[in-house]
Amino acid sequence: MTVVKDSAGRYFASFVVESGPEEVLPQTTPEIGIDLGHFAVLSDGTKIDSPRFLRRAEKR
Repeated sequence: MTVVKDSAGRYFASFVVESGPEEVLPQTTPEIGIDLGHFAVLSDGTKIDSPRFLRRAEKR
């Protein structure tokens, strides 16, 4: 285990754990993921543009 104190006086601890062999996961139905780096890009490649509500409100 490693304990570190940062310049703000906070402590962080990190540790490594060994585990046994990985189990095989059961088959599942396909899922869709969303990447919000753009506004939204779905895992099937569909892009959704960002609504402009915030920018309109900032101008007011």
